Amino acid sequence: MSEQIPKLRVLSQCISPASKTVGHHRHREPELLLVTSGELRALLNGRELVLREGEGLFINSGATHGVVANSKEGANFICVSFSTDCIAGADDARLQARYVDPILKARNLDYVPLRGSGWANDICDIMRSMQSTYSSKMPGYELKLKIMVSEIWLTLYENCVPDLGDKRSVSHAEKARIDILRRFIQENYAEKITLEDIAAAAHISRGECCRIFKRLYGTTPFQYLVHYRLTRSVYYLSETDKSISQIAQSVGFCSSSYYTKCFRSEYNCTPLKFRQAQHRLAEI
Repeated sequence: MSEQIPKLRVLSQCISPASKTVGHHRHREPELLLVTSGELRALLNGRELVLREGEGLFINSGATHGVVANSKEGANFICVSFSTDCIAGADDARLQARYVDPILKARNLDYVPLRGSGWANDICDIMRSMQSTYSSKMPGYELKLKIMVSEIWLTLYENCVPDLGDKRSVSHAEKARIDILRRFIQENYAEKITLEDIAAAAHISRGECCRIFKRLYGTTPFQYLVHYRLTRSVYYLSETDKSISQIAQSVGFCSSSYYTKCFRSEYNCTPLKFRQAQHRLAEI
């Protein structure tokens, strides 16, 4: 079901064991997920996060993400996406600068797991209320939904923003380097590149390169490269008729078998199965 208020959508979604995956994508609107049954595996900018029943996730604007059913029973979840105009309004620059931008433009806040703390549970409770409010269609439900979005945003602001300034000041030099390293990977992923090549792009040692990726992304440069190649391959699988071997070569994998192995590990299905699932979705 979908919410018809402009710039605010409330959806109840299901990933069946047959379909398994909702592919990587990104959009301008922030998004909230809440698992209501089963388990989801969220794929977030090279990292993975398992969400169990009752757990949620905030995904910031522009963050690349996808979800995979992590249980044989499939999974059901609530998805809320919204424009921040719902919070600050299209013309209120003061609210935008004070409360919205500190989260929206934070480079180290691609996502926030919603579990294990009182405020995170509060957000999950609000999401449940949003779903029931939409379903009831009682007079005033549109205003109630917008109020609940603002409550969620304020809760995120109060519990996440105080840490942002410290993280930015401590890791400013690292962030400048990681931007260079990421750009090098994104511009050269289709070529055969080594750890030494990646490190040289920012004029740092291989060890320092690995430390930066570990600290900021919780992964290695090579794992980030493989993930980016897989993300690019999703586009070719969905939007082109290239063969699996052609796609593997186009995104920098040395063989189609290694590409398939990496793809299965990331998405829990083969590239061919993924393509077939995308075609079925397109026909619905």
